[in-house]
Amino acid sequence: MRQIKQPYIIRLAATLISVTLIVFALYHLKVVIVPLLFATIFAVMLFPFCLRLEKWGFPKGIAAFTSVFIATIILGFLAYVLITQLSIFTEQIPQLSHKFNLIIDDIRDFAAQKLSMKKTVVSTEIYKQLALLQNSSNLFSVNSLLTISTILIDLFLIPLYIFFLLYYRHFFIEFFYKIFFF
Repeated sequence: MRQIKQPYIIRLAATLISVTLIVFALYHLKVVIVPLLFATIFAVMLFPFCLRLEKWGFPKGIAAFTSVFIATIILGFLAYVLITQLSIFTEQIPQLSHKFNLIIDDIRDFAAQKLSMKKTVVSTEIYKQLALLQNSSNLFSVNSLLTISTILIDLFLIPLYIFFLLYYRHFFIEFFYKIFFF
């Protein structure tokens, strides 16, 4: 059967439309795709441990669950350490704020002396910029609630995806062989 070759402009239009649709779909599916990619990376990292447990006589399901459980405990401990360090940092914010005010005063004095500017003009501009920064930080706090909820959902989904990727690994390998190696 003979194929009819399409004109270049039609092939180009079809390619551009396909790329646009793929990017659009990926953008809207990022809620599913990003946790799945992280889970795939972690599953690849946990695969040798899971395989070792299977060689020691663990059933495949228990080996996958144990691998995910131990990795979750380790990552939970690391998250605890990070949160503890962040709480120590937030306790030191008043001291940092005082040092920041001293730096602003030094900048104001430098600008007044070296650039022949009035201190009031410089301090007014600095405080305007700080007010803009504070307003943007209020917007940041609203957006952080959405981010926290997304992170909590991902913290549940990623270990679940990892477990299923480890447990059904033979199915996924066979699936990809059928897709890519006709």
